[in-house]
Amino acid sequence: MILILTTQAGDYSHIKIIDWLSYLKANFLIITGEGILNGREKLSITNGEIFYNDINLSKEVTCVFYRRWITGSEIRIIDDEELNTNLNRNLVAEMLEIRTFLWNNLKNAIWIPEVGPVSVNKLSNLDLAKSIGFNVPDYMVTNSKDDLNRFFLKNEGKIITKAIGNFQNAQTMDGFLVNSIYTKQVDTTLIKLLPEKFALSFFQKLIEKKHEYRILYFNKKCYSALILSQEQELTKIDSRLQDEDAEARLVPVDISEKLSHTIIQFMEKLNLNTGCLDFLHGLDDKYYFLEVNPVGQIGGYSERCLLNFEKDIVLELIRIDNE
Repeated sequence: MILILTTQAGDYSHIKIIDWLSYLKANFLIITGEGILNGREKLSITNGEIFYNDINLSKEVTCVFYRRWITGSEIRIIDDEELNTNLNRNLVAEMLEIRTFLWNNLKNAIWIPEVGPVSVNKLSNLDLAKSIGFNVPDYMVTNSKDDLNRFFLKNEGKIITKAIGNFQNAQTMDGFLVNSIYTKQVDTTLIKLLPEKFALSFFQKLIEKKHEYRILYFNKKCYSALILSQEQELTKIDSRLQDEDAEARLVPVDISEKLSHTIIQFMEKLNLNTGCLDFLHGLDDKYYFLEVNPVGQIGGYSERCLLNFEKDIVLELIRIDNE
C-alpha cells in the first residue's frame, strides 16, 4: 500500500500526486494530521504497531509520499483565548511527535522524501553547497547595525534579505496577511530605520542576474524550469511575486551535465531523494546556488513546463508497491 501523509489544507503539488494515483488505479491511502487531531479519523498505536481505521499500517505500507503532515490547529478547547492558543500549539507539537514515530515505525517503507532530512538547515546547506563546488553569494547573519553597514558597503550597497528558515505567515487583527518569505532588497533608508541591535536576520549579496532556475529533483534526475524573472519589474528580486498584470514566465530547459552531476552529489550528501533547488544565472555567466527545499512547491513549475514530475514520482511509488 502507498501512504500519502499530507496536510488537510493540501497544496497544488499533493493534489496532482493524488490525481495520478487515482488515474493509475494505485493502492493508496491518504492520512492528514488534522484529520486525526480533529477526530475525523481513527489512529491507534498498540505494541509498536500502527492501526489507521483498523488497517495495520506497520504491515501494509510499502512506500510513503510525505507532504507537510499538519499546518496548525484551531480546535476550540477553552474560552480563555491565550490558553486555547497555547494548547493548540502543544497539540500540533504532539502530532509532530506522532509523525516522527510513523517514520521510525515504517522504516521498511521507502519515504519520499526521507523525513529525517526534511528540516534541513538553510545556512548549513549554503556552506555544504560551497564546499562541493557551487557558487554561493556571500552572506551574513547578524543582529548588529554596525556589522550590517560594513556588509552593505563591502557589497557596494547591493544586498538582499530573506527569512533564515521557513517563516510562517502572520495575520493582523483586521485579517491582513503578512507573508515574510519573499526576498527584499536592502537600501540605506531601511538600514537607517533599524535600531543598533535588532532581531537576528539574514543578508546576502545581490547577484545581478539574467534569469533564475527552479530545479525539481527526484532519484538522481533533474527537471528544470527556466524562470524569466527579469522581464517584469515586480519579479526581478523575487520571481514568486505576482499580481494580475505581472507573473514570471516559465520555460523548460536542459541544464549542463556538470551542474546536474553536482546537484546529484549535493542531494546525496543531504540524503534527499527529492526536493526543489533554486539557482540564479548571473550576468557574469556563473550559476549561483540559493537553497534547497525538500517539500517546496513543484506543481506550478511541473505543469507550466510540462515536466511530468508528479507522474514520475507516482510511477516509482507504484513500482515499489508492486515489488
